[in-house]
Amino acid sequence: MALPDPADNAPRWLDWPAVAGIVVVLTAVRLYVSAHIGLSFDESYYTFWSEYPSTGYLDHPPAVAWLIAAGRRVLGNDELGVRVGFALCEIGIAAALYRVGTLLFRPALGALAALLYVLTPVSGLGFLATPDPPSALFWIATLWAVAEYATSGRPAWWLLAGVSAGLGLWSKYTDAFLAPGLLLYLLAAPERRQWLRQWPVWAGAALALVVFSPVLWWNFAHDWASFRFQGRRTVMTGIDPNWGVNLVELLAGQALFLGPLLLIFALAGAAAFALRREPRLALPFWSSLPAAGYFVWH
Repeated sequence: MALPDPADNAPRWLDWPAVAGIVVVLTAVRLYVSAHIGLSFDESYYTFWSEYPSTGYLDHPPAVAWLIAAGRRVLGNDELGVRVGFALCEIGIAAALYRVGTLLFRPALGALAALLYVLTPVSGLGFLATPDPPSALFWIATLWAVAEYATSGRPAWWLLAGVSAGLGLWSKYTDAFLAPGLLLYLLAAPERRQWLRQWPVWAGAALALVVFSPVLWWNFAHDWASFRFQGRRTVMTGIDPNWGVNLVELLAGQALFLGPLLLIFALAGAAAFALRREPRLALPFWSSLPAAGYFVWH
């Protein structure tokens, strides 16, 4: 069941210039729509944050406010200024997906991954000013850097992974699940366990903490307000008798946002790796397992 590796007999529409053109056109459409739709309540709330730049806020880490502030400074105090940074995040996500797919498999599959992503409903709504676009961008950017290291062995890639992981925590605390996922990835194979003896892995982890440290300091100075606020949302007080219904709703929601086809691909890929039929999926499988497991359990 392993995917073949022919050199590229892929259709022309999977050449990277064609996919890049599609991504640019879709981004232009999103920018046009974002300039002509009023802000939601949450977007207005985050825009208020951007009036007072800080390294922390009650609900979320500060990246959403800083991205809004940057857009407003460049394009003005309107809907487009508020949202432009988030629409551009989608370009970065598509580019990182392309590169990860290329490194793990081949360029045609990287192009297909990027194309499928930009055609999903969740990407179509990626212009909305929420913590999710930068969170997803820095998550996949971290995986891209780790995949580059696995291919080349150059220490700078682990350092870049650390910076990206730290910026992900500036975006959304959900990105904290990436750290145990990467640890599982390292521990799952003997050749990768050897990386734990190499300084770039630990330097990357230290860099992630350094990048995240201003947010940690803000929380320390404010009685851990943001951590406590988000922590209350993760507490469970027993098994919900409707857990089966909740699980179906979770899967249905993912199918809605990702599209049924991409969700099927994701589940099939996880099954292929778990059955040891496709070892090249180790990085996306292990890195996403803690987050996926938590959301299914919760």
